[in-house]
This record gives sequence, C-alpha cells and structure tokens, in this order.
Amino acid sequence: MTLLILYLFLALGISFLCSVLEAVLLSTTPSFINVKAKSGNKRATLLRNLKKDVDRPLSAILTLNTIAHTVGAAGVGAQATKVFGEAYFGVISAVLTILILVFSEIIPKTLGANYWKKLALAAAQIIQYLVYITYPFVIISELITKVISSSDAQATTTSREELSVLANVGTEEGVFEESENKIIQGTMKLKTGKISEAMTHRTDIVALPTDATLHEVITVVTDEKFSRLPVYEETIDNIVGILHAKDLIQYLSGVENKDNFNVMDFCRTPYVAPSFKTMAEVFKDFQQNNIHIGIVIDELGGTDGIITLEDLLEEIVGEIFDEYDEVVNEIVKLDTNTFYVNGSIDLDEVVDYFNIDLPIEEYETLSGFMISQIGRIPDFGDNDSIKYAGWTFKIEEVDGRMISKVKVYKNEAETEASTSLGQ
Repeated sequence: MTLLILYLFLALGISFLCSVLEAVLLSTTPSFINVKAKSGNKRATLLRNLKKDVDRPLSAILTLNTIAHTVGAAGVGAQATKVFGEAYFGVISAVLTILILVFSEIIPKTLGANYWKKLALAAAQIIQYLVYITYPFVIISELITKVISSSDAQATTTSREELSVLANVGTEEGVFEESENKIIQGTMKLKTGKISEAMTHRTDIVALPTDATLHEVITVVTDEKFSRLPVYEETIDNIVGILHAKDLIQYLSGVENKDNFNVMDFCRTPYVAPSFKTMAEVFKDFQQNNIHIGIVIDELGGTDGIITLEDLLEEIVGEIFDEYDEVVNEIVKLDTNTFYVNGSIDLDEVVDYFNIDLPIEEYETLSGFMISQIGRIPDFGDNDSIKYAGWTFKIEEVDGRMISKVKVYKNEAETEASTSLGQ
C-alpha cells in the first residue's frame, strides 16, 4: 500500500508541479519581465533568458512530466493490482486517468494561468534546475525540433494589431483613459497611415502668387493668421517656395527699400512628398530637417495638398486649437434623431458617430459621398436629399463646389414628423 501511495504521488504531485510551471512560463508577459528586470531582480533576468529560448525550458518540463506520468501510472497499476486484484484493473485505470486529468492538468494549469504574477519569479529558478536535471533530454529535443521546424517559424511575441487590441481592452477595463487610448492608436497609425489622410486638400490651400505685392502678402498673412504660406508660379500645381511670416517681419522692421519687394526673395525651398508616403516617414523628415510644412503631390506631379507638423501631431493627440483657430463643431445635435454635420468631415467619423455603414474606402468626406450619390455638383440653394442605411442626408448649405452643411436625420423621425403635421 505504501508503494501504491508513493507511485500515486509521483504521478500526480510531480505532474502537478510541471503543469503549474508550464502555465506560468507561457502566461508571463515580456512587459512584466522587463519591469522586474529593470529594478535589478536577478530571477526576472533568468526568466527573460528562459523565455528567449522557450523550447529549452518547455522540453525540460514536458520531459519530467512524461516520466512522472509513465512511471507513476505503471507503478500505480502494478501495486493496485497486487492490493485489489486484477479484477479491478480497469476500474483503477479509469480512476487514475480522471485523477491525472483533474489534479495534474486542469487544476494546476488554471492556477498557473491565474496567479502567474505571484509565481513567475520563483518558477524561474525551479525551471532552471529542471533544465539542468533533464539536460540530455533537452539537447535531444532541441536537435529534433531543429530538424522539423523551419528558420522562418520564429515570430515576434507582440504585433502592432495585438498592441492596438490590448490598448482598447485596457481602456474598457479602466487601465487607460479614453484620451490615452486615442494617443496610442494615433501613434501606431503613423506607420501605416498615408499623408493624404491628414493633409489639407488643394482646394483649401491658402497660397500666394510669385508676383504678389507687399500689400497683398501682408493682407493675406494678417487675415489668415498662418505663419507659413506656399508660393506658386502661375498655378497651384507649381509651388516654388514657402514664405515664413517671421522673415517678412524682419524685412518690415528693416531699412530696405520696400518698393523693390519680391516675395521670392523670402521663400525657402519647399519640402515635397508624394501622397502615398506614410505619416511616420514625413514626421521623421520634419524632425531631422527642422521642417514644419510640406507640399503633397499626386502621381502626376500636381499639388494634392499640404501637410504640416501640426497635422501630424493632431493624428496623435486630436485637434489642436491655437488663439487664431475658429472652433467648428463637426456634428451638432438638434434632437435625438436630427443633426447638422459639416460637409468636410471625414466619412469615417460619420460612420463612428452614427454607427452606420458608409463606403469609407471610396470617399474621404461626407461632401464627396453625397456628391457621388446625387450624381452632380450641387448649386447654391440646392436642398437635394438622399436616403442611405436608414438615414436621410439633406443638403443645407453649398460653398462653391462643395457641400458645406448637411442635415442628417433618421428616416423614422421624418415619418413621425409628417404624421404629426397631417394631424
């Protein structure tokens, strides 16, 4: 009976320990290890080394676990047969299988996965001892693994997509504020987002011609409050320089003859980037070369828009308003079902706010989407409307060739209003 208990302990006890160690090893995150290692914890450094070559500690754990299962099960079977007789061999095998499943797999792995933070550092030392004890088996396992696995099988432990999801989960759980999550998401967007998504479109560019007079330049700078202005020759597609307002101030405060003013004398060479260049690439160029504004060109070399350092920063932290900016509410709620929406708003913002499915891959702004739907450029005074995804979009104001203001309301609201008027 003593041998039976000893073998049962071998089958369950050692296997229990191995399963806990395996769950802790696989559950411990790199960030947790790095924080502990930076504080000078030697066991954290040991754990980091084990995680770098995780096949080795796993081989040690699984080797010992297999030995415990095999020897323990064989010993329990033999001793139980002697004690209880061969007639109970089937019953003993079934009971042992259930015990192994519950006490050496389910319970220990659940404990390891739930309490890995408390167990991680202690587990690292034990796992290192196991690697020493089972070293011959570990080496054989490594050789077999190298034969079967390819060199391309290694992958990074955390992808950008996983970081994004983790930030969202952290926000839901209260770890991050919503504003902090937006900064994290915006920062990661820089690497893949194109500058065409953040630029000021060519139709909204405020620029000066090369033959602009001093009075015209001063008027534009004073009225628009921009510190930097593009200067073009003949057409906006040929921007030849960037005028810095501070250079003009220095000129005005000097004694030079103002009658011989030439705006090109104050222009700096423009930074030019194709529209498909990423925000991260342009941001890096801006940092390294002390640049604050760039010209975005299309595939044919024409001007697509302008991109500023502020535009890129706003992709990370949201809108930045200075003392001269006019604060425009993109969406104004009139009642539960009715809204006024700025026509230049990004279409994906409309999708997020109203939770409706719009073709954001095809159109950048609400105005562009509506013009496509009505099939023509709207005229001043137009009040055409379209129905889409259970909502009505009605033109309220037109500015040039662009829809500047849209009334958005649920179709049900329109029906209820009509019914009430009829009564």
